[in-house]
Amino acid sequence: MPIQDLDRSGKRTEPEVRPDWLARHLLAPTSTQSVNIYASFTYIARESGSGREIRNSLDAISEQAAIASLLNRNLLVVSIQEKVGKKGKTSGGSVALADLVVFTRQLATMIDAGLAMVQSLAGSC
Repeated sequence: MPIQDLDRSGKRTEPEVRPDWLARHLLAPTSTQSVNIYASFTYIARESGSGREIRNSLDAISEQAAIASLLNRNLLVVSIQEKVGKKGKTSGGSVALADLVVFTRQLATMIDAGLAMVQSLAGSC
């Protein structure tokens, strides 16, 4: 059953349904997709041959993976710290207001109909 809204004149309208947008932006990856979340690390290391100090940063899945990567490059790790982003800020993109309105209305309708939140977000109804 499609979700319907009323326009300003009181006539029923059907909002644009965009399951492709919902799948790309809101749903968790399927079992065939993999997501690697990398953290940024700043490090101080020394070259094993010359002893020259290097200060830089790199992205890795974990601190242990970052250290292993540096050791593979013949660098001796002096110190390593994970970069911490500003609180309250996200690195995600923006969503058009129209898309957000449609999604919110559809989600509210599904929850009001008694569907679980997980089912509503998965779009399996």
